[in-house]
Amino acid sequence: MRECSAALERLNLTADSSGRNAAGIGDYPMRENAMDRLHPGPRWVAALSASTTLLLGACSSGSAPAQPPSPFTYPSSSPPSQPASPSVATTEQQAITAYLGMWNDMAVAGETSNWQDPRLSRNATGTALTNITRGLYANQSNGLVSKGRPKSSPRVLSTETGKIVIEDCGDSSTWLLYRADTGALADEEPGGRRHINAVVERQSDGVWRVTDFGIHELGSC
Repeated sequence: MRECSAALERLNLTADSSGRNAAGIGDYPMRENAMDRLHPGPRWVAALSASTTLLLGACSSGSAPAQPPSPFTYPSSSPPSQPASPSVATTEQQAITAYLGMWNDMAVAGETSNWQDPRLSRNATGTALTNITRGLYANQSNGLVSKGRPKSSPRVLSTETGKIVIEDCGDSSTWLLYRADTGALADEEPGGRRHINAVVERQSDGVWRVTDFGIHELGSC
């Protein structure tokens, strides 16, 4: 049973000497100062997983393109209303809401591997959004879709002006990849728990969105 986070891990482990993997994504997407505060161990770009959790990112089983055709403009969507000057507790909750919303949006889009789903930009931007769309595009090209939802238990690791770091123990055992044509499981790889780090930042429109995230190996939490 293929879970996208396992596919993401394999993708990043195939990086060449330049530090970039088969999808053209660097092994260390998060800013060094942020990652140093998060976790000193290995990290992976998540995108379909991301599983992503899942993690939809680059769950490719063939030689399909690893990223959407260019040029591509991410569709806009109406962000949730947020206070202009919230308290620390409120901003942390908004960051967690954005983080959970990103995974839910990814799961919904993954049901058809729709990498152009406008909801994807509601809670993610920057590197996070790029990797999510790349993963969904790869899945669509390979005839794969996801079913189910990931389970998350996020907590705030650090807070500073305009930026909040979150850590999570994501469980993808109920969020797996299937063949779109037959409905059969993509393979026999099980899901499981993985340590996830994420950076959530307040954007110019006042909304908190995930800008980057990294996924550790299966069983890391």
